[in-house]
Amino acid sequence: MWRGYASGSVNSFVSAGHNGVQVWVRVDLVFETAVARALDSNQRTICNNSSCTATDYGAEPMSRTVKPHEILAEWSYGIESDFAQNGTPASWRPGQPVNWGDEDRRIDLDDNAYDCSVSADEKFLAVAIGRQVCIYDLKNLELREVLDGHSQKVVKVEFFPVDINCNKYQLVSASKSNRDLDAMIVVWTLDKQGTNTNKPTDSVDIDGFAAKATETAMRTLISSHPWMKEQAYMDQLLVPVKDMVSRAVSDRILQKHLVLSGELTAFGSRAVSDDGRLLVYLSDNHRSPQSTTTTFAPKIMVWDIEKGEKRLVLKGHTDSIMWVNASPDGEIIASVSWDQTMKLWDTSTGRLVHDIGPTGGQNWVGAFSPDSKYIAFTRGSPSTIVYVHTVLDGSRICIIEVSTHWLRSLTWSHEGHHLAAGGRFGVVYVWNPFTGEQAQKWQLKGSERYRRMFLETVSVQWLNRKSLSLAYKGTEGGVNVYDMLENQKWRSDPKKSDLINLRVFSGHGSLRYLRKANQLISLDPDQTVRFWFLN
Repeated sequence: MWRGYASGSVNSFVSAGHNGVQVWVRVDLVFETAVARALDSNQRTICNNSSCTATDYGAEPMSRTVKPHEILAEWSYGIESDFAQNGTPASWRPGQPVNWGDEDRRIDLDDNAYDCSVSADEKFLAVAIGRQVCIYDLKNLELREVLDGHSQKVVKVEFFPVDINCNKYQLVSASKSNRDLDAMIVVWTLDKQGTNTNKPTDSVDIDGFAAKATETAMRTLISSHPWMKEQAYMDQLLVPVKDMVSRAVSDRILQKHLVLSGELTAFGSRAVSDDGRLLVYLSDNHRSPQSTTTTFAPKIMVWDIEKGEKRLVLKGHTDSIMWVNASPDGEIIASVSWDQTMKLWDTSTGRLVHDIGPTGGQNWVGAFSPDSKYIAFTRGSPSTIVYVHTVLDGSRICIIEVSTHWLRSLTWSHEGHHLAAGGRFGVVYVWNPFTGEQAQKWQLKGSERYRRMFLETVSVQWLNRKSLSLAYKGTEGGVNVYDMLENQKWRSDPKKSDLINLRVFSGHGSLRYLRKANQLISLDPDQTVRFWFLN
């Protein structure tokens, strides 16, 4: 619980009970900030016409901020470069392409979602929605559980790849504020029915509690400053109070869960090793806006799931770490950073095995080969380069220079003979990772006015071991599959009316594959989870 002392003209603590639970929340700091904003409200001018200049190769300069949905509303699907085999362009599979509304199944959400994950046995789907993680039964799409506890929006969720906990499910979720001041990681345990095994037996009426706290504090404020009731936005003071109450309740809910301070990396990285024994996360990965020091020391934290203790703290990077992952065999951890290096660490001892770089620019993302013998990673600036190295001795296999901008999705095929990447301006590449020879290139066309602004290919992944089918998704909302053996393609697209109505582009990179059902799960920016059967 939060504790403090009473001070000032506003009662510092307000309490309320529910189902036998008593919670005390300090509200004087919240209202101190709110009053300061009220006093300052007539002195500030917010400019809604701030200018920005388009940097996408010839895009029209703009005199105002342009939102993604405005650009996509003008954009129409078109291909600049398409897949082909022996000079023959890829053909559409029968009945393709399709549109939103043609999906086999769907889940309609009531808030913006940011990530999703499928359990190893493909029975449950976890969706990060706002500050919660919702668990759905994949057989009937019923909501089985809602995991509460995060105080900020949940930006990543991941089921453990294997069960090491007596026929129960484990998953990890991560949340953080816009300034990364509240980064938190939670490990959850679910039973066979997909319900939380450590769920509290009682609950707190957060809305009622916050309303009571706000009413008590406002009564005192208005008695001393009558003019404050004239401020229209004072009604919104309930929001920060509710946030404080939510935090206090979250502290109580999470008492029986493993909670870590830190963040999980994005760009296709996995937080949990393939054997389910190690959890890899980051600490101090962002310089605080209030920091006055010139040194910066992000840390890679390695948590032993079985022993329930911290195994390693890996130090050495001097700028933000963008991607970190354990090798498939669990023996090496690779980290890719903006400090121009890619580092390989021994998971048993924490020893730095290889320090590759400097590359001369910011590095973005990496990928291990399926046999753990090779590592590929990308540099994004000043020019885009893909590097391939051996894990054993760190020697370089090849360098692949790319003409387009950064690549932030990278994946090896299951047999290890192909390397695929997706990146800015709606591009997909496929190479031979040992020679650097380009096998395929696919790229979207831009609009006449905005070119390819806001277009990026994300979540590139090979679907199964029996075929060379590559799935990927773009920020324009399209989901794509290309079969290299059949030279056929598949695509689902939002309609123009869907694009016009979009406002928030959250979760657009989440694409998951159900091997048993041969379905793609797409977390789309219109607050919908769509299921597509790949015919």
